[in-house]
Amino acid sequence: MRCLLPLACTLARLLSMAEAAPPTSRPVPRVHTWYMINCEDESTWKPDFAEMKALGFDCVALWNVVPEGTEGRWDFTEIIRDVPRTKRAVQAAHEAGLKAFLGIWNPKNMGLVPQAHRPVSTTGETPNRPNISSERWQREYWVPLLQGIRRDFAACPGYAGIVFDDAMSCTDDASIIYSYGPEDEARFADFLESTYGSVASLNLQYHRDDAPWTSFADVKPPRTAAGSAKLWKDWMLARGEWSRRFAAATRAALGPESEIIYIDMDYYIDRSAMTYGHDIAGMVSSFDRYGPYIAQDFAQLQEAALLRHVRRVLAEQRAVCPPDKLHFCTWVNGQTKLEPMPKELIRKVVKAIMDAGIHDITFYVYKVHDWRIMGTDGDRGGKSNRPPLQAISIKFNPAMKDALRDVMAESRATAR
Repeated sequence: MRCLLPLACTLARLLSMAEAAPPTSRPVPRVHTWYMINCEDESTWKPDFAEMKALGFDCVALWNVVPEGTEGRWDFTEIIRDVPRTKRAVQAAHEAGLKAFLGIWNPKNMGLVPQAHRPVSTTGETPNRPNISSERWQREYWVPLLQGIRRDFAACPGYAGIVFDDAMSCTDDASIIYSYGPEDEARFADFLESTYGSVASLNLQYHRDDAPWTSFADVKPPRTAAGSAKLWKDWMLARGEWSRRFAAATRAALGPESEIIYIDMDYYIDRSAMTYGHDIAGMVSSFDRYGPYIAQDFAQLQEAALLRHVRRVLAEQRAVCPPDKLHFCTWVNGQTKLEPMPKELIRKVVKAIMDAGIHDITFYVYKVHDWRIMGTDGDRGGKSNRPPLQAISIKFNPAMKDALRDVMAESRATAR
């Protein structure tokens, strides 16, 4: 009995220390928002950025979206083409104590894309968007564009990096997503050769005894998953490799000084490796952050359903992204009624995000105009340099500002 006393005393001391120890702290969140610089006059930038900082924001993603021609073409690259204006915006953000990111990308809205750089759909159509898998497009357009960012902005005080928004622009319509042009077919043949080594090995593993292929070029990319599961898998693996190369080329062109935040709609996690050939995990190795965002229509769910959806997306995100690269983006307003989320719901969404170990968060959006050609009613959409869409802009919604201010302050206090 006497020999057990020291052990009991030791256990008592350990329990006492555990009770006295402060709870494990978590990192203070870094909070972002979005801001379209051509909504209102330039004189609004400084007071807007000062208010963002006062509300608790740390970073701002700057847009400058302009129309190009007709038929719904918009140019998201104006933010890096109008260098003097963007530099003034970056400087104004810096003076307010904010880090500035440039929102440069949406595949459907990159201006008028030359036919040579467009993807070919399953029906032979060439939609107005770049074929990001194309090495020629990367070499002739993408890499020079990014090198221009590095040259013009890397040394600017306050510049932090770039943000991809809606990066892959997937839908359920395969005729829009997939690319079947000559360059894609040739690269697929190269992928098969690097994978199987010889046509004989390819035929053996595909059981092509009755109708053997005579060259790798004989194998055409499948248009659907129906038919050969093995061929579809190889097509998806090839496309996954190309997405990794796209990400690596992006990093190399921007250099190490630019942070790259890659965000995509929550839908797209389900349209990735074997449904689209989009290797999220592989791409993230070249980027600094990856985050899905709650699409605006999901904000219409009842509270329990919305939080369940958020947690499901967070679990899927963590399966493809290292803990130190986690990001999350959420709307804080609804699309149908165009009204702010209730403060308590925002608080619960943020808690779910932080409980998942994510401390880099975007609230969309401080100020934006409706850059679509067609709006949801007769007097919205189709104008540049128009007044901001006040119904969803944080700037013009006192209830939304109050809710975000309180939630951000609470989150920081909890982290400390």
